[in-house]
Amino acid sequence: MTNAQRAGRIRQSVEDASDRHHREARAIQRWYLSHRPRLFTTHHILDESVTLIEVRLRRARAVRFARLLLASRVVHVIRTDEAMEEAALKCVRAPG
Repeated sequence: MTNAQRAGRIRQSVEDASDRHHREARAIQRWYLSHRPRLFTTHHILDESVTLIEVRLRRARAVRFARLLLASRVVHVIRTDEAMEEAALKCVRAPG
């Protein structure tokens, strides 16, 4: 399972009250809301999460989730472009 899939799965657990990890995911969400750390994600993760929620629940839930995340003061969505992706690859390729 990729990190994108894991992130999408957690977000889907928050949205789906019938999910076996729903309570745990909601507890994590409440902690983040009360402590207000700065969190970052990319539009790639947002896309994967919205797709998973739409497939497993409904389109309306996926749209609601996306709107809430994009309006969040806690989670900042980073929109990468080709230059940023190339810079990230250079960091990965750099020795030790």
